Amino acid sequence: MNQATFANKHNELSVAARLTELNQTDLTTLELNQLVTLRAQGNQTPLFCIHPSGGDVGIYRKLVTRLAPDRPVFGIQSRMLCGAASELPSLHELARAYAEIIQTKRPYGDILILGFSLGGFVATLIAEELHAAGRNVSFLGLVDSNPGWTVAAETSQRELCLRLEQVFTKFQSIGMLTAKPIETVQKDVAVLVDACLADKSMSSEDVMDQIDEMGYLPSGSAEVAMLSKFANTFLAHCNLLADFQPPKIDCPLHLWWPSEATSESESGASLWEDHATLGVTESIVEGSHYSIMRGPTVRLLASEIDAVLEQKNAVESIKAR
Repeated sequence: MNQATFANKHNELSVAARLTELNQTDLTTLELNQLVTLRAQGNQTPLFCIHPSGGDVGIYRKLVTRLAPDRPVFGIQSRMLCGAASELPSLHELARAYAEIIQTKRPYGDILILGFSLGGFVATLIAEELHAAGRNVSFLGLVDSNPGWTVAAETSQRELCLRLEQVFTKFQSIGMLTAKPIETVQKDVAVLVDACLADKSMSSEDVMDQIDEMGYLPSGSAEVAMLSKFANTFLAHCNLLADFQPPKIDCPLHLWWPSEATSESESGASLWEDHATLGVTESIVEGSHYSIMRGPTVRLLASEIDAVLEQKNAVESIKAR
């Protein structure tokens, strides 16, 4: 549920303009465009970061600047941000496509994968695909990815309201949505989520119409176009999440939860443990769903990820002796 694409307004405008110029793209070019270099330099094993519901990998940029400087980092963004008119029909198909992209970029050696929010669900399926192909995923990290979101309808509704409320607040802070009191935002978000859950066929245009009727849309056509693109991508991925079932995870699994969601994270950790054959480690980091990736405490998350990867390197060095 990523609003990172909108953090830099000028960059977003250029991206929106480029997207409108793309009509049809061959698969090879599409896949190449999906792989985003977040940091090219470094001689350590590269880390692959998987996009959340918004489809963009910009949410990882602050984290990358705080990770050890000798590790290359790549992101895989949604095909819908690369000219494709629609998303693949299931998270499993996304995982197969992303596993292919990763193997093309890294044809041999260990593979490290990190997923935030929906990206965590996809990351587990990618690991499953890579394991079936005989590849070794030596690090699988999930940041606030709770499989409980797909289990109970009331939980999904609560989580969607919380996430959408944070998205609205962020967009209001950068002038892309009209500012309103938080109590009004909470009430309007609840109405919007109820409508989306009641009608699974609801399109991004329907969502934008409802947001417009609520009085949030600015007058600028560029902003409206960007919000519409975000809504379309966000809805496409949320609809895919409804059918997610945790796979068997045959690699070390590391979980990070924001402190503001500790009650829900306890049930989430339990659900992952049922599927992780090599065990689970978890940690609580100060913040909310989005601030854990974008706020000042992102350095704590980065240091913990570095520590896990350094420990992995140390163990491998001992084994190699």
